[in-house]
Amino acid sequence: MNWHKQSIEETLKELITNHEGLTVKEADERLLKTGANELEEGKKKSIFAMLLAQFKDVMILILLVAAIVSGIVGDFTDTIVILVIVLLNAFLGFI
Repeated sequence: MNWHKQSIEETLKELITNHEGLTVKEADERLLKTGANELEEGKKKSIFAMLLAQFKDVMILILLVAAIVSGIVGDFTDTIVILVIVLLNAFLGFI
């Protein structure tokens, strides 16, 4: 529904109300019929799960493989730089 495109009168008609609002009786009936206007709270992720999720990206995995290969080859400078970048990215994504 494009509420922002409707006139006030159209909106009031659609919601079956008027300029004065709902009576207590109407509000109670609607509450029983449709329930409270609340969002359900979703399952929260643990801090560890949020941190671990930062390493699930394909590019991060490729960089970690590159760091491992670089370490095997003996280029420790590249290994350290890649790992610092990956850890910095994970920290910023986590925050």
